[in-house]
Amino acid sequence: MIHLSKTILQTSTGLILVLYRSPTHPNYAGHPDLPGGEAGPNEDPQLAAARELQEETGIVIPPAKFQIVKQLSETEDLVYLLYQVTIEGNAPSISLSWEHSAYNWLSPAQIISQPAPANIDTYYEMVLSYLQNPLKPTI
Repeated sequence: MIHLSKTILQTSTGLILVLYRSPTHPNYAGHPDLPGGEAGPNEDPQLAAARELQEETGIVIPPAKFQIVKQLSETEDLVYLLYQVTIEGNAPSISLSWEHSAYNWLSPAQIISQPAPANIDTYYEMVLSYLQNPLKPTI
């Protein structure tokens, strides 16, 4: 089974980290994105989400703080997981990996109101769906 994850990293004031894929990214170049990726073979998906957050932003958060808020099964072998983590205080600076060229801290309303790119990534579509109905049970 392949587990693909994204993480909504949110400040205690409600801002969410949005990354923007680099123009040279092989998939969805220039699109908005969240930290995340694929769990390695035999890697716990929650540990993978924490690892991906650190690799893509430089922020270290213990895996136990990652809470699943939405799950989508594309096939029997492919599962998308959406985690949420809240950090205290102001939005920290980010150290971007090669995968992203920019970032912004936005409110959920700002994220939802932005025009979705053509050929939107399933990950990001799942994020938009969750942000529009965050209290709806999705697991």
